[in-house]
Amino acid sequence: MSKQIYAGLEVADHEVRLIVGEFYNTRLNILKVERVDCDGVKAERISDKTAVSESIKLALANVEKNLGIPVKKVILSIPGVNVSRAHIKEKVALNSVNKQATYHDIRRAMSAAMRHVNVPKNCEIVQVSCVKYYCNGISTRRCPIDETLDDLSILMDVYFADRNFMYDLVSSVENAGVSVMSIFLDGYAIGKEAALFEQSMDKYIILLDGQYHTTRLSLFSDGRLVNFMTLPLGLESMVEALDQRYHLGSKAATRLIKYNVRLNAELRSNQTCYVWADGDTTRTISEKAIFECIETPLKQWLEMVKKSIDPILSAGKAVVIISNDMAELQGISDCLSDTVVSEVKTYAPETLGIRNPSLTTAAGLFYAYKDLLEINGRNDASVDVNTFARLVDIRSDEFKEMTITNKLRNALLQGKK
Repeated sequence: MSKQIYAGLEVADHEVRLIVGEFYNTRLNILKVERVDCDGVKAERISDKTAVSESIKLALANVEKNLGIPVKKVILSIPGVNVSRAHIKEKVALNSVNKQATYHDIRRAMSAAMRHVNVPKNCEIVQVSCVKYYCNGISTRRCPIDETLDDLSILMDVYFADRNFMYDLVSSVENAGVSVMSIFLDGYAIGKEAALFEQSMDKYIILLDGQYHTTRLSLFSDGRLVNFMTLPLGLESMVEALDQRYHLGSKAATRLIKYNVRLNAELRSNQTCYVWADGDTTRTISEKAIFECIETPLKQWLEMVKKSIDPILSAGKAVVIISNDMAELQGISDCLSDTVVSEVKTYAPETLGIRNPSLTTAAGLFYAYKDLLEINGRNDASVDVNTFARLVDIRSDEFKEMTITNKLRNALLQGKK
């Protein structure tokens, strides 16, 4: 198999996130992470394709500057806008002489599934997920490539998303100078990174993808991603409340809310935690003042989430997972747990280099694509792997020359001469 170097791209509602990584012995090694501000996405649509393309170009340029090689292809995350799902079972025609299942057979069944479903108006197929394989009548979740079978059927989920949004996003990416090698729903990618499919085998998993402007709700059940909803509140409501009162600017307000206030604390400090200049005046703010300012929009978010997920919680055992920007708030899981009276967790990737909740979607793209390789019949890379390998060898030699041991050895050899 060729070198597995991929680039995962997420166009979030306030920034572009690009991760370049390499799978080595099944382990994901992060080579570069780029985050670039972007205001081209508004109200769940691409409002400025040029702005999106320019942000992507900047992220790509920063990666090339550091790695020394351009990114040519990306795995793209599609936001869950107007997403729906169809469930279909397809019988697989095994065309090989010895009745062995091949990736060609699986791909043909997936193509047939896409032809046989009714695509909702104004939507387009995003991806097809193989849920179960029925091998001679016995169900399994393992893809039966190279197995000899008399009968094979596949149970699949076909996901649809808003056509205009998806086309605008893909064209914005291509206008930035890269091609899209595969696309996945953001909720699906998070599910792969956080192992939510496996966790949902015996309970409901409710994913709250807490973005800046909105919160996307995804429901996992029986090892599948089954439902979607977009809630109209995110971190922005709290940032605006703090900014309007103290005129800090949105970036400073965001940092203060994420890192300087404990939402679950019984007592909050009156000590100064931030100092800034407002004209000729020096102003200060405390943890208690920050919380008092954001308390109302925080309660609105908690109540909105509670109202949305209460029917699911009453239907059976469930766990709520918070990811993305909202997961960076200290104590948010305790606040929501007290509100919904259920188990609530926050999630951040554990891979070195991307241990940040906001990078969960982009990180999940790597695992979503890797799982698809077995039935893809191909293994594209995001960069020219031969050029990258030569660059690594050159840098390795340069590093060896720069080590203290080699410098000392060279000095001693020169002294003997």
